[in-house]
Amino acid sequence: MENTTIQTAYNQVQLLINDFEAGIKHYLSASYQEAEVRKEYIDKFYTALGWDVNHDYQKNPFEQEVKIEKAQRQQGALGQKRADYAFHLSPNYKQVQFFVEAKKPSRTLLQNKDDYFQTAKYGWNAGTKISILTDFEELVIIDCRNPPDFDTILDTKIKYYKYTDFRDFDSFEELYWIFSREALLAGNLPKYIDSLPKPKGSSKQIKMFGNKHLSIDESFLNYIDQKRLELAVAFYKNNPKLDAYELTEATQRTIDRIVFIKFLEDKLIETEAIIYNIATHPQPWAKFVEYTKYLDGKYNGVVFKPLFIDDKTFGGADADSFRSLCSDLDHTNSPYDFNYIPIHILGSIYERFLGKIIEIDNNGACSVVLKPEVRKAGGVFYTPKYIVDYIVANTVGKIITREHAPLLPKEIAKLTFADIACGSGSFLIGVFEYLLDYHNKYYNDNPAEAKKDGCKYNEDLGLWVLSIQQKQQILLNNIYGVDIDMQATEVTQLSLFLKMLEDETTSSTNDMQVLFHEKILPNLSNNIKCGNSLIGTDILSTKLDLDLHQERKLNPFDFKMAFPKVFGKTASAATTEEKRIATTEEKRIATTEHAPLSNYGFDAIVGNPPYEIIFGKTKKERNLAELMQSEYLLKNYKTIEGELNLFKLFTERVSSFINTNGMVGLIMPTNILNDKSTAKLRKHIIDTYLGFQIIEFPEKAKVFANVTQAVCIYIFSNEIGYYFKSNILNSTELKNIDFLKLKINEKNLKFPLFKNQNEVDLFYKLENFNKFKDNKIINFSEGEIHLTKYNDCLLDEFIDDN
Repeated sequence: MENTTIQTAYNQVQLLINDFEAGIKHYLSASYQEAEVRKEYIDKFYTALGWDVNHDYQKNPFEQEVKIEKAQRQQGALGQKRADYAFHLSPNYKQVQFFVEAKKPSRTLLQNKDDYFQTAKYGWNAGTKISILTDFEELVIIDCRNPPDFDTILDTKIKYYKYTDFRDFDSFEELYWIFSREALLAGNLPKYIDSLPKPKGSSKQIKMFGNKHLSIDESFLNYIDQKRLELAVAFYKNNPKLDAYELTEATQRTIDRIVFIKFLEDKLIETEAIIYNIATHPQPWAKFVEYTKYLDGKYNGVVFKPLFIDDKTFGGADADSFRSLCSDLDHTNSPYDFNYIPIHILGSIYERFLGKIIEIDNNGACSVVLKPEVRKAGGVFYTPKYIVDYIVANTVGKIITREHAPLLPKEIAKLTFADIACGSGSFLIGVFEYLLDYHNKYYNDNPAEAKKDGCKYNEDLGLWVLSIQQKQQILLNNIYGVDIDMQATEVTQLSLFLKMLEDETTSSTNDMQVLFHEKILPNLSNNIKCGNSLIGTDILSTKLDLDLHQERKLNPFDFKMAFPKVFGKTASAATTEEKRIATTEEKRIATTEHAPLSNYGFDAIVGNPPYEIIFGKTKKERNLAELMQSEYLLKNYKTIEGELNLFKLFTERVSSFINTNGMVGLIMPTNILNDKSTAKLRKHIIDTYLGFQIIEFPEKAKVFANVTQAVCIYIFSNEIGYYFKSNILNSTELKNIDFLKLKINEKNLKFPLFKNQNEVDLFYKLENFNKFKDNKIINFSEGEIHLTKYNDCLLDEFIDDN
């Protein structure tokens, strides 16, 4: 793109101001439309600020910093609209930096609550914190840090300009150094946002959350937590025979359905105002069940699957309670717009939502409490998206973008990727997103194949896009997950469905039914399973009298039986040693051609296994299921030392389920690197894999909110080589990492970590300086340099020799 200076930008804007002023009577007339002012003035204004609004330079539709809504997509009963401009910054084309909402100049913006509310709603849901409302004649900077409240929405005005204000260079400069492309590249926008006064909220918001901004995830989590309790009370009042487990399931499934319907409406996939119709119906629960049956017939999937709450004998919730839930979320009232809430944010909300259950006390009172295991672990810790993206790109991405020949779509269809402690599905969403992006880019680079393979050409976007059938097949072919919590597996499916439908329209979904007579969502019940990944069904060989609660807690899982497509082509699992021997030959073959993938196991396993110490109590205090589990683990896991922490068990377990060319990518505590209680685990890792990539985040990095524990990204593979990097502090440092290539001290079974190459060079020079070794002056046991005895003569001799 051409370089834009503030002076050239100012000169270009002066021409626009003069032209607008000359025809002001025409431009302020009701006949002059929004589309005209966008094309003739607003487009040119932001072009002057250095943005490639017309895509003169950024031709690739997947790599454009300015996304423009070409048409006002007001459809059906909802009559909803999309933001006119979304500004991004290379290379992150998915994160919106700020929105610009355009209006025709005949409107008066300064006191227009509807326009303020609309603009603030876009920005807050997308997490941009700030956006712009303009008709060129007027420009308002809107604060988007709090949930938009219609009564106080005019208080979100940060700054107001008339177009003539930009004749003053200082006023123009003020705007330029916030919203120009040059300003964003310099990092000015977040600095400006940080400098703003605390956001003003409604009295209700201030009372609940204090005078601080409330992000979309905090707000929606608080909201559904509140509604979960209200629903539980209402359900239990009408259905007093429900136990706590059933009550938790009933409230979870009801909220899942409402959230999914809200998503369909906000995406304009469903143009009927379903939630509004439920809220205004004389019998809202009965209307909800009626819509559920209709949507199940159209969409399929676990979301609308018949459940006991759909039965006529189920009393549902009383009209007032259920109407309140639906009224809050219908499009005429709700501050939430799921068209702009990123799917991974919904995932983070659900991850924390899943950490709680309904309890019923002896007096029949309902309460929402943390699950025991969550309480014990200190909370739920959702993996930040930048960590997910890095792990997926360096496992799944490495496999399908092989240097000698990136894989074709038909080859990718044979690969399988899993998270065996999937929670709400954040890593599986990351894998699915990566695969969608890869396929979209491939097909736009190869349009003939795109047409042959069933892609659809989007005229508005000017590119080939995947059809719903193709997205379905990617899910069914490539994505697998396991979690011990049934509700988690259902939320994972829900999250994947939301991701699949993210870019769909009313037209594309209707085509599935009308043209192909198919349901819109695939059946993922064979891909996403509920079970305990650490315990096989062989634990049940000894028949013991377990109650229902204990059975649910144990929940053993057989990978071969559950995933026959992945494990069914071979009679038995290859041992670690067999896989290691096979790898050497396959590695040699792969240097010249594609190595045949093993039929046994996943091609990659990714995730964030739970960090939880189990069985901290004495044997006498354990119930039957816990005793069975502890005995099973001690018998079947060879790396157990010290405390039984789940992340250690998962690290050993995943090696049983990947094929000979497979990769593992996990984020876990640093204990594995050199702790005494993980020596056996390190030996297992070194014996199993040929290559390691380890990135350390120290405590001060705070990867997980409110957690100071140091963690590492661990990537294990059979690609020979050892790569280490320590002291990564934030997401920006994960880009273009200059890795240190090291050897592992197999004698001491330690993974050394260094800050820079100078430390590495010094370490190996000292290690090989025999006089230091003989006199035990240097201790290498922790992979670090420790002077154990000071000797000036030897140090001087070392320095002279080097």
